[in-house]
Amino acid sequence: MAASNISSNFYVGNRQYFTEWNTSADGNGIHMGIGASTGTSVAANTFGNVVKANLAAGNTTTTLYAQYTGISFVFNRQNYSIYNNEVLQVLQGKSGYLTSTVDSSYTTTITYKDSSNSTISEPTSIGVYSATITVTKDGKTRGSVTLPFEIIEGDFGKLDGASGKWGSLSNPYVIKNATHLKNLSRIVNSDTPGTQTALNSIVGSDGGAVTADKVVAVDNKFANCYFVISADIGSASAPVSLTPIGNNASNYFAGTIYGGSLNNVNARNLRTIYLNIQQSGVNNVGLFGYASGANISYIKIAGSIFGGAYTGGVVGYADGVAISHVVNEAFVRGTSVASNSEISASGVFVGGIAGFTHGSAPVSYCYNSGYVSALTESGNYLSNSNFVGGIVGYARTEVSYCANIYDSSITFDSSEARSARIEGNDYLGGIVGNSSSTIKYCYDVQGQRKYRYNTGRIGAITGSGGTVENSWVVNESTAETTASNPNAVVSTLGKKLVTSFAVTPIVINSGETEVTWTDILSQNINGFKISTSVASGYYLKLSNNNGNGVLPYKVGNGYTAQNSTSSTAITQGNISCDVYYNATTSNDIYVQVEAINPNTDSKTYNANAQQIGSFALPTGYETLATFYFDRDDNGNPTGTPLLSKTNAGTYAVISDVKIKVGNVTYVVGRKQANWTITPLYLRVSNATFNYGVNVEKQLQNNIVISATSGGTALTSHPFSVVIDSSAYNFYKSITSGQNTFAITSDKITVKSGDNIVTGNFVISGFEVVIKESDFGVENSGINGNNIDNNKWGSRNNPYIIRTFIQLDKLSSIVRNGGAVNSIKTGLYEYVTATDKTYAGAYFKLAVSLSAGNITPIGTNTAVFSGFFDGNNKTLSGININKAGSYVGLFGYTSGATIQNLTISGAVKGSKYVGGVVGYALNTTIYNVTNNATVTARYSVDKDLSTSIRQYDGGNQTNEGFDKVFDGKTSTKFCGTQSGMSFVADLRSRLAISGFAITNANDTESNSNRRPK
Repeated sequence: MAASNISSNFYVGNRQYFTEWNTSADGNGIHMGIGASTGTSVAANTFGNVVKANLAAGNTTTTLYAQYTGISFVFNRQNYSIYNNEVLQVLQGKSGYLTSTVDSSYTTTITYKDSSNSTISEPTSIGVYSATITVTKDGKTRGSVTLPFEIIEGDFGKLDGASGKWGSLSNPYVIKNATHLKNLSRIVNSDTPGTQTALNSIVGSDGGAVTADKVVAVDNKFANCYFVISADIGSASAPVSLTPIGNNASNYFAGTIYGGSLNNVNARNLRTIYLNIQQSGVNNVGLFGYASGANISYIKIAGSIFGGAYTGGVVGYADGVAISHVVNEAFVRGTSVASNSEISASGVFVGGIAGFTHGSAPVSYCYNSGYVSALTESGNYLSNSNFVGGIVGYARTEVSYCANIYDSSITFDSSEARSARIEGNDYLGGIVGNSSSTIKYCYDVQGQRKYRYNTGRIGAITGSGGTVENSWVVNESTAETTASNPNAVVSTLGKKLVTSFAVTPIVINSGETEVTWTDILSQNINGFKISTSVASGYYLKLSNNNGNGVLPYKVGNGYTAQNSTSSTAITQGNISCDVYYNATTSNDIYVQVEAINPNTDSKTYNANAQQIGSFALPTGYETLATFYFDRDDNGNPTGTPLLSKTNAGTYAVISDVKIKVGNVTYVVGRKQANWTITPLYLRVSNATFNYGVNVEKQLQNNIVISATSGGTALTSHPFSVVIDSSAYNFYKSITSGQNTFAITSDKITVKSGDNIVTGNFVISGFEVVIKESDFGVENSGINGNNIDNNKWGSRNNPYIIRTFIQLDKLSSIVRNGGAVNSIKTGLYEYVTATDKTYAGAYFKLAVSLSAGNITPIGTNTAVFSGFFDGNNKTLSGININKAGSYVGLFGYTSGATIQNLTISGAVKGSKYVGGVVGYALNTTIYNVTNNATVTARYSVDKDLSTSIRQYDGGNQTNEGFDKVFDGKTSTKFCGTQSGMSFVADLRSRLAISGFAITNANDTESNSNRRPK
């Protein structure tokens, strides 16, 4: 084949330069230099051999491939084998910072241009420039690369007039533009950290020129370093495209950064950063993707931030990071790149401020007004167990003084996005999606949750978990759902404030200072003021969701109760006031307006509608107060309110609903109406009481009033009756079983509540009957004025026994109970005795009685402890024959007194037998005479013969006497054949000695038989 030369000017490289032709695309074929001859040889490893092989294979064309090499260079001491859009920066004042390192057989030239595209010499002052490296050979251009670069004062700016190490508290690193922000990201995220990526902010950078006496930072984490953001960065129309600062547990930010001023190190100003971060499916995304041990404050985030797990407006993953005084207004979404309708992705943590926090550092004084969601890239839902919160997605640190605040002025490109909306499948919370720590003094203000998962966990404060203290949901927007069978688990942690009135947050401990919700960045918001206005006919209902009253701790600008009684009150229609609540209030608060139900307009005060203002009010409210004003012909109020009486006629009525806060009563609702009153025809039914009741009280509270008006019976009414007690003595003696009192109408007062309404009734008189019941009544000078100090059963007003029935009833009550009116109860309050022992109570025997067969009064288990005055009367004919113990008129007494009494008859028993008392314990017996025969008999199974000592001639004659009385040991009764005197020693707690048992007058005729 004939030889030929190959040359071309066409193949000029971009970022590369042309080096040769090659028969293989990968450069491993036959090398053909520029202008080389093909030659004629077909030997191995020659171009001819390749052509020959192609021809043999039927290919008449042999292709040559241009080969390139990257245009390598050194910029600011950093080697680059090829330019891949790296950020190129150099410090101001530097020269010779750019050199080409291409093969020496090629010629390179470098030209510089400024921002206006004018060619200049090598620049050294601050600005944005470009440098073009052109590679030539043999006078032909073989490739070129244009390098945009920036000459800067340093990695970051410097504070005006600051002193001290750069990066210290007194001389912080300054971030005042997007370049500085990106520099921080580039340095922190570098896999080859330190001096290779920093220009001059880390010890050892700038070719070793930066030393420890100049800067604080020793590595790319910037621990113990301070940054100030001195200006807003980016704009809504031109947000900063940023790689999050910090991306994992190795490359993280550990410094302190805050919004401030360029010329005042102590200033703290909220600085806005507009971001456009599009890293769907990537973990650790936010302004700071990963931070540990850092402190972040006074920053507002706007724009859009899309990431994967651990995504937040300010921080994606916060390990021991103190976050305060920061705001999110951005569209924040933790997402996956999947586009199907739903994916099985869990463990996504998304928050307006932070995606995930743990450690001891708190999150405080922050708010979110952005849109926060956990969705797929196409806008569909992730599966369950994803955590989305207005402040933090999953908080393992304390969150305090933070808020999720709806702001209608903040809008987003997506129609689904809404300010303060928290959206996802599971664990959705206005403040945190899930928590294992404390949430306190946090607020969700008109926030909204939107969910799809049928059993998703949602809540206005926390979706699930956490200890919530003094945190409130303020007018929560109704949650939306796309769930097919919505059955969300709604967290009730936190309290609700629901109202249509204006709510103003306040700082209580500074005197109710009024602030805005966004002032939570700097204020300890711990309460709220609600400004209300209530139209006539309605009242301000302050309650929880169950209708129970929740009163404020303060009322401002309100009508006090005194306004109700003034003659000008009728002109006051609307009621306006401010109510103040503390965030520590333990109940939900619903501030609503409800109608004052009692409608007095054009109503007649009659038998069917006598109760004005009787309707249910929340607990803690004062009873509806109604005031009446006389009207003249022109309908104007005259005089003062008629608070005590309402006569027939037409009145102006003001009904006020009141609450009492502190020591002041406020009007929170008013209804004005007309009221026409006509007289009622009432008949008060006769009443019968047993002695001992508080008659006046019972008449007032419990008496049945029947009334007719046009033949209609009054079955329900608010009235009570008060009797003029000075005209009737209901507590005097009763001489014939009962006293009857004829109550005349002029002695009757009718009340409706506390209001006297007697003038509205035509009243008939009635009778009051007072019965004795258990015992009689006999006293002197006892009346309604002194009965409380002389109750029935007291010394001056004793229980009276004047019949055997009453005496027998005493025995029955002491033994078995069943008193009707002689023992004190709630009804019988003018009674002394408090139980059936009658301890402390007095009895008086009014007349001598024939007692007859009576059961002993008291037993060892039911004792008599009262005071029994026989009044020097006699109980005769007593006949007690009882086999057993404790036998006598009184069987068993304890702490009793028995005096001035004579008894006669017969008393028989087995053990503890006495005419007056069988067994007396701590009992006083005074001036008592027993003329009754007393017999004690033992049962047949007890032979007492060995316990009898016989006396004959005054001396004991033998012991173990085996004949009792008549010598018949089997009979054990008192015989008539052998009268004698003896001592019975029963060897028990009761010993009887020295008794003379007379039979056939033997001891009188045989004096020696009398006991010694």
